[in-house]
Amino acid sequence: MKRIILISIGCIFVGFGGLGLVLPVLPTTPFVLVASACFAASSPTRYNKLINSPYFGEFIRNYREKSGISKKTRITALVFLWTTLLISMFFY
Repeated sequence: MKRIILISIGCIFVGFGGLGLVLPVLPTTPFVLVASACFAASSPTRYNKLINSPYFGEFIRNYREKSGISKKTRITALVFLWTTLLISMFFY
């Protein structure tokens, strides 16, 4: 019963993580980390699929290696942030 509950919770959090990839309001990393913890405790097969996923694997690897956000992601986020700030200042 515990295994089924953990797999269900893991699947729900993978879904939230997927939404976080496309919606700027939801963070992806916390949801994917909870899902990986649930899968690690219940299903090694699903855990390995999540680790090797092209969408979520990087988040888990960065967390495990304590490297945080990659330099490329940081630069992209800052450029997007400043661009939107400048555009909003121009049109305000």
